[in-house]
Amino acid sequence: MDFEAKFNKPIIKIGRITMFLALVATFIPSLYLLIAYGEMPKIQHIIAGYIMIASTQAPYYFIEPISYFPILGLSGTYMSFLSGSISGVRLPTVGIVQDIMGVTPGTHKAELINTLAVA
Repeated sequence: MDFEAKFNKPIIKIGRITMFLALVATFIPSLYLLIAYGEMPKIQHIIAGYIMIASTQAPYYFIEPISYFPILGLSGTYMSFLSGSISGVRLPTVGIVQDIMGVTPGTHKAELINTLAVA
């Protein structure tokens, strides 16, 4: 089985689509306020809020994918970042399941097991 073609490529495609849809969905509450009440925050407030959040979360943008990917694998990383609770729920679950199943981390078998564990 060509693991790259049959497993990874479709996951990358679906992962990109779902992440984009999640990004778009984050604007639904703001659009609702605009449509239902005709209210929109001033651009200065939007920028200020973005800067506050980005300044505290920017390091995690680089650190988390690098540190979680070797454990979660490709599909586990996409699913975990979409659903959350990575260090509290997903990582321990993957570790326990890998230990119970007796798989070597980083192998194709571990990738499949990780996908099921995260799901």
